[in-house]
Amino acid sequence: MKVKELIFELQRQDPEAEVVLDAYELGVNDVRKVVAATVFKNESRPYWYGRYEMTKPGMYSMKDAQPVSAVYMPRLDNEDATNE
Repeated sequence: MKVKELIFELQRQDPEAEVVLDAYELGVNDVRKVVAATVFKNESRPYWYGRYEMTKPGMYSMKDAQPVSAVYMPRLDNEDATNE
């Protein structure tokens, strides 16, 4: 999903509703941070890894994965959690 598509979908929702992301089992967590990131697309990886990976450039060769500009909303389990 592109940012413009997400914005369009969010504009259709109640502006006072919480935004939540998957957590463990049936739990969900609220979004507390939005980060610009580069992720690497690699659809040959097993599905449980996800279609993208956040890693340092150079860990994949271009034949293995494509860099993609992304917006990352990390699941923060603690109030003071950081994404570095």
